[in-house]
Amino acid sequence: GSQKNRFTLTPIAKPASKKLTVATRGDVIQVRGGLLNVDVGTSPLLIVRRASDRTTLTKGEGLTAQMTFVGPDGENPQVHPMLVVGQKPTVVVRTDSRVVIRVPGCFIDGAGQNVGELILFIEVLRDIPEIRLEPVWIYNGHADWHLVKSLTLTAHVPLDAAECSYGFSEERGQGFWDVIQRYKEEKAGQGDGPRWPLARLVQLGSSFYRIEKKTFEQTASWLKATEGSAAQGWCHVTDGKVAVTGAMRYFWQEYPHSLSIDCDRGEMTFGLVPPESKPLDLRRYSPKIYGSTMYEAGQGSYQTDFHGPRGVAKAHELMLRFHAPGDEDIAEKAIRFGHPCRVLRPVADFTNSAVIGHIAAPDPS
Repeated sequence: GSQKNRFTLTPIAKPASKKLTVATRGDVIQVRGGLLNVDVGTSPLLIVRRASDRTTLTKGEGLTAQMTFVGPDGENPQVHPMLVVGQKPTVVVRTDSRVVIRVPGCFIDGAGQNVGELILFIEVLRDIPEIRLEPVWIYNGHADWHLVKSLTLTAHVPLDAAECSYGFSEERGQGFWDVIQRYKEEKAGQGDGPRWPLARLVQLGSSFYRIEKKTFEQTASWLKATEGSAAQGWCHVTDGKVAVTGAMRYFWQEYPHSLSIDCDRGEMTFGLVPPESKPLDLRRYSPKIYGSTMYEAGQGSYQTDFHGPRGVAKAHELMLRFHAPGDEDIAEKAIRFGHPCRVLRPVADFTNSAVIGHIAAPDPS
């Protein structure tokens, strides 16, 4: 709007000894000194514990990724889990308050061919109970028969499904919230209502999202809970002991995307290429090259008629926030990640810098 929100940045006095420390134990990188104790390795890939009480906040591999190919007509699905082979995780950024670890992952088909890579950057922050994830996906398949049906990144969380509740972002406000427990009938013989352990938020276009829930995985249909235009891009699940929020920046702007929760399995899944959408088709729209009259000149580093989509990359920015019991401002913390504050200099500083040439400062009148 026309009003301005002014903020003052104030340094927080902290003990000189309070800083993140990094240690390597074999293939495992251990980060300590913050609100979360984080281990990053090859198997398991991620272990997160709350520093204050040592509560384990992940289970199994901690994080897994999976890519599924199909043929042009949706036939012959090929499911490929992400593998961490040949290289170890490495620390690429290390400061007192922030550590970034690079995990090289790849997808190998049945013939032993590398059909895709997922370079995962895991960012640990000292003063915030969050894990930031930056997966960079590189396509190495063959466009004619490797259409991408899905690309997902899943966080595995220890949950007591009987006590779970969850929430999903809507276009504005505090989101859509539900519980999975059965509804108990007061009258004898009436039977209990269903339980809803599966739920998802799917953004299929820039102006349409849908929140759905499901009673069980096999054969059951998805039931619409609500729908709208542009979802904020977060979800939350808790059993009263463990509480996790997942968020994705540019959720509706870079559609299609999805966020899903499986309370029975303890899974929160980011649909980077969501299985609910049409397969990602990277084939050329025409076998003919139209030349410089169109945008295809066929010149430069990659010849248009030979290169194809191999090597095309896409990055995402994701968040996993592990809440303390009783934390209430769930939506605010998620929106803060999706819409971060940015420091802007006064307009006069920009015009005086001549960074895009000499331009006139705005006239106050």
